[in-house]
Amino acid sequence: MVEARAWAADHGIAVTGPEDCRGEDIAANPCIDFGRLERRTPRFVLRTTSAEQVAASLTYLAGRRLPYKLRGAAHSPGGEVLSEGGAVVDLGGLSGIVAEGDDEITALGGTTWLALWERLAPTGRRPLGLTTNPRVTVAGLLSVGGVPDTAHLHGAMVAGVRRLVLATPRGELRPVAPGDPLFDHALCGHGQVGAIVEATVATWPRSHVLTGRVLRWDRPDQFLADAEIVLERRLYDYFRGRLEWRWPAPRVWALAGQLVKEAPLDDPGLAQLRPRQVSPVERFDLLAHAVANPVAHLRYFAPCVELVYPYPDGIDAFRRADAFVVQSRLNEHLPRGASLMLLPGTRGLPLSPFQSPRCLVLVIRPEIHRIEDARTCDARLERLAEDALAAGGRVYLTSFPLSRVALERQLGPAAATLATLRRELDPDGLCCRGNLFGWGA
Repeated sequence: MVEARAWAADHGIAVTGPEDCRGEDIAANPCIDFGRLERRTPRFVLRTTSAEQVAASLTYLAGRRLPYKLRGAAHSPGGEVLSEGGAVVDLGGLSGIVAEGDDEITALGGTTWLALWERLAPTGRRPLGLTTNPRVTVAGLLSVGGVPDTAHLHGAMVAGVRRLVLATPRGELRPVAPGDPLFDHALCGHGQVGAIVEATVATWPRSHVLTGRVLRWDRPDQFLADAEIVLERRLYDYFRGRLEWRWPAPRVWALAGQLVKEAPLDDPGLAQLRPRQVSPVERFDLLAHAVANPVAHLRYFAPCVELVYPYPDGIDAFRRADAFVVQSRLNEHLPRGASLMLLPGTRGLPLSPFQSPRCLVLVIRPEIHRIEDARTCDARLERLAEDALAAGGRVYLTSFPLSRVALERQLGPAAATLATLRRELDPDGLCCRGNLFGWGA
């Protein structure tokens, strides 16, 4: 620790130690993450503010063969950004806008999506998509994939990435673009080939105000039939569905509308759908709503599994999952239901879980107040993951590592290409060891 402090001081990098592992604020405590299922104490934390500092930090850690994790907003469920006895490289201070173009914006990796949105809003633009929590960092979200509010139009968040600058485990700063193996494996790569220190992402001319309504369906199959129409005919800018387990009320609802502040209140696309209930049209200022930070007040444990089924081939596996949630009483811990989305797949990224031409995503995130109940839920969620993988699906995020058989199904041929890159860039396996669903643990 003394040596690390001296080295960090020479490079202008703030360093903290285990004494900072206090409290339940995930933004301040490097020993916990959003899931709160794991607690690990790092030897020290390097708090970087520039790409050069990140590269220097990775060079320093490689020279000392010290394992480390990359950390942004820590909105992860199962300890991926936590290090027991190793180091943590904190990218939260690596924030700011680098450049803006007519249809793109370039930001440092620790910039939040909320900051990007606020920067673009006065110009009448926004990122192609935004996830439920826009306070996550650019690098963190692109490292896993991202299922946004416009997924039915644009696919996962990683589909809108145009260029990256990557700090490799060797300490090199490498500009990369689609087709470069480093670009292709950094996206959805959970930090396996280094830190995303800069990203250029597409934007589009849309308002932060949503003009829309709530639609409700009795059954998931009815919702999915209409979700196909929404996807094929591009009926809405914004379309987010949720599945609930409340009877006899309608089981699926979606917020659907246009991201245009002055949109007409009539909805010609509605005549093409068959929801059971339709609310009046309202206008929602999504950005004003996003400014409030709900995560700061959440204190529950959050195990999770996010399942990606090929559509329609995986529909039977999805139905089994729907039934299992009730049979296993997982629904008792899902007061707000589960996200249910239909989106086009993301081609050309070997580690993307969205490999099918169309993907059905079911996000199950129980909210639990006792750690023993969270552990019980994890076992049930693991069963759902195994069944989805056996049916040809993938897993997006989990709060548990996958078994070896499941892991082979998840990665497929990408396991070989990723292993080759890791041997070249990080032969000691120091960078984010074990992050990709347990791979390389």
